[in-house]
Amino acid sequence: MIAPKVSPVYDLGARADYLSYGTGDKKHQHLRQGTDRIAPGFYCDAPSIEEFIALGNRLAEQHGRKVKAQSYIVSAGADELNKDDPRDQQCMGDYGFMLAKRMHPNSPCMVVVHDDGGVLHAHVTVLNHDEATGLALRDFRVHWQVKRANDELAREMGMRVVEPQQRQPLEAWATRRAELPEFDQQLGDAVAEARAAALAHAQPSMTVFVAEANARGVEVVEHDHVVKSGDRSGHAEGDTVTGITYRMRDETTSKRRMRRRKASALSSEFTHDALVSEFEPQLLPVPAPAPQQAAPSFSSGLAGLRRRRDQEEQQAQQQATEPAEHEHAPEAHETAPDALVGPKVAESAERAPEAATQPPAVSRQKRVPFVVESERERLVREMREERQTGPRDDGYVFGAT
Repeated sequence: MIAPKVSPVYDLGARADYLSYGTGDKKHQHLRQGTDRIAPGFYCDAPSIEEFIALGNRLAEQHGRKVKAQSYIVSAGADELNKDDPRDQQCMGDYGFMLAKRMHPNSPCMVVVHDDGGVLHAHVTVLNHDEATGLALRDFRVHWQVKRANDELAREMGMRVVEPQQRQPLEAWATRRAELPEFDQQLGDAVAEARAAALAHAQPSMTVFVAEANARGVEVVEHDHVVKSGDRSGHAEGDTVTGITYRMRDETTSKRRMRRRKASALSSEFTHDALVSEFEPQLLPVPAPAPQQAAPSFSSGLAGLRRRRDQEEQQAQQQATEPAEHEHAPEAHETAPDALVGPKVAESAERAPEAATQPPAVSRQKRVPFVVESERERLVREMREERQTGPRDDGYVFGAT
């Protein structure tokens, strides 16, 4: 499953228009032909897209919110789901629906599947309103939060997860220097001199390095932060990482002011991990290796679930036709011992010629829907089926307690 994208939505009408028809020549062609670009897998918590837009606009106006919804785009690789297969398109929509309800279980959502891009993908739009609290959405508004939820769901479904790639370290300062602006060159030169002086000290340490940097007009600011999601530097989620920012007065322009640069923007030699490894190697924590995940096979993903669903249909049809097949084979009972042939078996054997003239029973079992395990998602699926088949005859009202 490809890493998702997240962005706020300020205009629901323009968003829905793009999802339904696209832009430019594609939009004009759909409007002329009376078609749209919505593939199987579409889902909406409102009876129609127009009512979904009206609901979002009304909630935003009532609460004075500029952001009316959050938009998420989730994609599947070409080797996982076939964008030309309607069943895989439905699976893509199911996946987008489950991701939306995992992140915002109490917020109305709409899922639109597109098959006219490079890969099969779903646009998930969640209104900026929590029906349980009456507040705007607080979580899953930035990429790392959405990626974590998407990765968890992808692993549960047996889909491939895009792991963070190791960031390549920057080249040494001597090589990078000529590529940087004048201020960056002066700051980097001062940091390089402080580093060389600290290494030449009888007992190199970060304290000595900071003192040498201060003597050259460079302020060293250390700051700790907790890794919220596995990053490209090899740190795992939950690790505490120390970063460095260098500050120095800019004398290269007429406007004299203090300016700062992150250590990683200058050179990998100036980062906290690199300096500690040179000054105090015994204090540098060794990051735990990232867990290796076996690449799931094609049959273990959503396509595998679809295949399993088809197999269940075939088994159900076979079970429905088995009685008729047994009635066509009376010779099987003739070879059985007398003790095992009861009145019902004999009667069935006598009716075999009559049953042979009848056509085999046709299974009317409905396609097994995509199963969602959680209780809320099951209720929402029932609501979707009720919209398709009409209200129930027993007076049941969805969501009633």
